[in-house]
Amino acid sequence: MTETAKETEDPNFQGGVMSPNSKRNFSEMRHITPVFVKQKIVLDEDQFEHSFLRCLVCQDRYNMTDRLPRLLPCHHAFCTKCVTSFYRKEAEYRNSMAVVPSSNMTFAVSVTCPNCKANFITTEDGIRQLTTDHRIVQLLDFVGTTDKQTVTYCSSHAMQAVNFFCEKCGVPICKDCTVLDHKSCSKEQFVIDITTAKQKYLPVIEEGKNNFAGEVKALEERKKECETMLESCNQGDDTLARQIKDVFKKIRKALDDREQELLEMAKAGQENSFENVDEKIKSLGAKSNEVKEILAEIEKASKTDNVPALYKVFRQIRAYNTEPGLEKSDSSKKDETASTFNARDESLLISRIANFGDIQTRQSNGYSSSTYTGSSYTAGGSYTGGSSLR
Repeated sequence: MTETAKETEDPNFQGGVMSPNSKRNFSEMRHITPVFVKQKIVLDEDQFEHSFLRCLVCQDRYNMTDRLPRLLPCHHAFCTKCVTSFYRKEAEYRNSMAVVPSSNMTFAVSVTCPNCKANFITTEDGIRQLTTDHRIVQLLDFVGTTDKQTVTYCSSHAMQAVNFFCEKCGVPICKDCTVLDHKSCSKEQFVIDITTAKQKYLPVIEEGKNNFAGEVKALEERKKECETMLESCNQGDDTLARQIKDVFKKIRKALDDREQELLEMAKAGQENSFENVDEKIKSLGAKSNEVKEILAEIEKASKTDNVPALYKVFRQIRAYNTEPGLEKSDSSKKDETASTFNARDESLLISRIANFGDIQTRQSNGYSSSTYTGSSYTAGGSYTGGSSLR
């Protein structure tokens, strides 16, 4: 016995005393930090809820009030309302068959499990005292407190999560798609993972969101400037007509026909100026609406993780061209149109009444500069045959 004990004795633990080697190894083992590997559970939420969290009879979800899960003796669970209805239907049937019906229905009846058809005898108080199925209660608590993450699966490859995005095709794809359906796109480096796609698109979209918000403001300001200029044109038209009439009062008899001609030319010139400004206003308004639509798409895409929508907005931002504003300084915006009627020695010009006077329109906004004189009209030019009244 002694020899056997000596043969099996641990060389590092002799005579009940731990050897230095064993002490060192034991001390190192005590300081080893255990490694726990966390794994994600992938569940079909609808199927899971239908199988475990809903009553098989009424299909309503269990809760901790009126639909508490009750466990029958056969270990099948149903909600409190359904179990109570099992008892009452059977009790009403038994009571209707009795010679002397009871008024309180507190007697015991046989209740059948809808699942396994097992029978058990109980009263209404017994129904209320049935055991709560704590497994279902724990599952309800688990579903209510567990973080959920929606997984999108590929429509072409079963149970393959969509973790990549093909920029060439503009669609999300799975791992199998990268080597099968989108193999050529992968070779051309158009395929990136979803996280990288978001990191690529979101900063540009956020920047575009801020830029387009500023663009809308700028377009509205330019539109307001054009409206102000249009109002100034209307005021300028009234002033010009008054100047013409004041001069022609002195030589009305000889200049009646010419006066009418100049008034018509002045009106035509002002309408031309109005059209230019009005077209600019319409252009800025249309551009503003376009930017608002893109901004709405940005707001919508920013609130979701829908990569195709992010990519679409990304492309819209890159493809957008801004609308130029009015090419003029702020200090000169009030002098949009300066039209004057110039008069020189009236008595000398009566003989030249056929070609008397001209109307000059000068605009500093870069739209147009026109001169109307005699019976001619030149856009962006002048007519030298007429005299100038100042």
